[in-house]
Amino acid sequence: MRLIRYYRAGGPEVLRAEDGDPPVPGDGELLLRAAAIGVTRPAVRRLRETTGPFPATPGGEAAGFAMAHFARTERQRYAEHGEQVWQLTPAVHAELPLEQAARAHEIVEARENRGKVVLIP
Repeated sequence: MRLIRYYRAGGPEVLRAEDGDPPVPGDGELLLRAAAIGVTRPAVRRLRETTGPFPATPGGEAAGFAMAHFARTERQRYAEHGEQVWQLTPAVHAELPLEQAARAHEIVEARENRGKVVLIP
């Protein structure tokens, strides 16, 4: 799978797009395929301030993967609310390929964005 890693704290220059093994989910966890990954100010701050452990993978905001699980495990709730969830449309400032994680970081850190900055794997 493609992922972003960093091996030391810093700015966008420390981000590396790499191939890696998918993580193995633990009990009660799911392995999900993300269609887009958000670049957030907290992730940018952690990149600059973290002390490890390294290597690390930034992020925690993703989109495009949870609805299938929701539909399969919460059939009643999906029947009642699924269409509302699909209609949520965030404001997207920029969609960049995963390999441009450094540029996404720069946009967010400079506060140039007026909406989400997302990486597309």
